Order: sequence, then C-alpha cells, then structure tokens
Amino acid sequence: MCGQGALDALLRGGVPCGAVTELCGEASAAKTQLCLQLLLCTQLPPAQGGLDGTALYIYTEGDPPLKRLQQLADVRPQLRCRGDGGAFDNVFVERGVASGEELLMRLERLRPLLADPPRQPVRLLVIDSVAHLFRDAGAAGDHGQDGRDCGGGGLAAYAARAELLFRLAALLKLYADEFRLAVVVINQVTDVVGDERSGRTAPLCRHTAGQRLQTAGREVAAQPVMRCMQVVFSPYLPTGFCYFTLNRLGRSAAACLHEDKRMTCCD
Repeated sequence: MCGQGALDALLRGGVPCGAVTELCGEASAAKTQLCLQLLLCTQLPPAQGGLDGTALYIYTEGDPPLKRLQQLADVRPQLRCRGDGGAFDNVFVERGVASGEELLMRLERLRPLLADPPRQPVRLLVIDSVAHLFRDAGAAGDHGQDGRDCGGGGLAAYAARAELLFRLAALLKLYADEFRLAVVVINQVTDVVGDERSGRTAPLCRHTAGQRLQTAGREVAAQPVMRCMQVVFSPYLPTGFCYFTLNRLGRSAAACLHEDKRMTCCD
C-alpha cells in the first residue's frame, strides 16, 4: 500500500486496514511525504496494491501540501486518480483544526461519511499531525471548550490531556475496526529531552493496540538525504528498519535491514 518496494517489504505489504498506525519522527523526516503517497495509493485497484477507495486527510498545520500531492500524481502515472478531478478527486481534505477538542469533534462528525460515502468507501484516514495541536496548546496555555487546561503545567492539565488523547485514540480504533480503515496518525517529536512542551504526545499505539513506526533522516555531502524507517512496535511485524532516499517521484529505497542483521535488497 505504500507504493514502494522496500517500505512495503518492511511493513509486509503496507499499512494495515482495521488498525491505527502511528508515524513519528523529527521535522523533515518524510512523514508527510509518506502520507501523501498513501493518499494516492489508496485509490488504486487491489491488483496494483491499492484499496480501490477514497482517503480522508486531516491537516492541522496551516495549508495542506496539496501542490506536492499534485506533483506526486503527475510524475507517477500509476498513482493518478481516476476521474476528472485529478489528484483530489478521491481525497477529502479537512483543515483549520485549532485544538485537540476540535479534532475530536470533527472526528465524531465523520461517521455519516464513513457509513455512507458519496462514491467509493473511505479506506484511509490520515491525521497530520496530532502533536501540533497539543504543542500549540501547551505554548499558549489554552483551555478546552469545557474549561479544562489541556496544555499548561500541573497534574490536572496532564490528566485532562491524557483523557483527551485516550478519547481520540479510542475513536480512531473504533473507526478502524468498524469501517476497516487504515488509520495513520503523525506524531512529530523533537530532540529536546525533558521539555514538556516539546511537541511529542504519548504514543497512541498504547491505547489502540496498533503499531508505531519512526522515520529519521541524515545529511550526506553531495548525496540525497538518506532516511530510515523503523518498526518501533507492532503486534503484526518483527522489529526492523529500512533505508531510503527521496526524489521527485516520491521515494527511492536503498535496502532493508531486519532483526537478523542481514542486509537484503528489496527493489
């Protein structure tokens, strides 16, 4: 389902339906790029590795990268959406989410769309990102709609934040189970240790029995950025990781390294 050989090999065919996958990593670690690839791959028929369905993209950080989505579709003919709408014909986009409470409210309103879609069934739900909402709340000291402080300091604030995360995770797991969705949630992390406002939320996979993946990148002089995807936790997969580089087609993988430490070519 990822549309790339090494990543699909690492994930044993891609992101699973009926489960929540958390994709974490620092900024510029290809998290959004991978999700855009998934938005396109979902629309392909099963014979081409897709789900023959539509996708829902909830973007919380300003304007969603729709131009990049169009570029990926244009340079990869096999990923182009069917119909006259181009790359956006089967991608529903939600934007302007200002808080964790608002995200929960919008998710609750999705049930009619998931139960009775206008065209093909919704098979993928992407949230990019959860951490952004809680990071902003912590920096501003915002309060939720019910008056609880979900971002500031103190035990009450941490309890309110944990409760909200639990409710979000429970609803995502419910949707994944009931509608056989592949749910992908981006959780950005930083390299600041011990900073309560670093932007990292508690792993959602703790509450959903889902899987957690992590991406990272490193600069190499005069070469494309080499990145790594690692299976941190999964009830379905062995731990392992693969290296890949990015190009104008989206991604070009190098090799895959599994638990047994043997390097295997995947493309």
